[in-house]
Amino acid sequence: MREYALFDKDTTTGWDAQAFQINARNSFGMRPIEVAAQAANVEEFNAIRNHPDFDPAGAGPHFFADVGRTTRDGYANSEALYKPIAAALRSYNAQFPYDEALKTRVKAAEQAGLPAVSPDDSTAVRAAKERFFAATAVNSDSADADAPASAPRTRF
Repeated sequence: MREYALFDKDTTTGWDAQAFQINARNSFGMRPIEVAAQAANVEEFNAIRNHPDFDPAGAGPHFFADVGRTTRDGYANSEALYKPIAAALRSYNAQFPYDEALKTRVKAAEQAGLPAVSPDDSTAVRAAKERFFAATAVNSDSADADAPASAPRTRF
């Protein structure tokens, strides 16, 4: 059986919304949003987070994006590869605010009783909603998408 997973450090097996469950864990214990974040695949990351059945509760894309970032330490253009996923993580933060009581991210509509960002929204409506959620959401992630890269590790 085929599953959505990392194929190489910057490559996935390819996201297929019809073939894979949006919130299921693969044999490595990773959810699809985490796989896309670690591979820094913004197109697949956005397709997954904008799926109507996606549930952000318990997902750790910030952690896995940082894992992917550190595995690229020392490679040419490693920070250039990270910048697009960092921007997608900021948008993810706006779309799914952190709920301090639940200690997890939730759909903004569930938290505030407001309409969530939808794939059917126009570009202007999506941007307005993301600006509103970014300005009003509590942000309590342990990984900072804008943090400088850690120094490359040396082998002993």
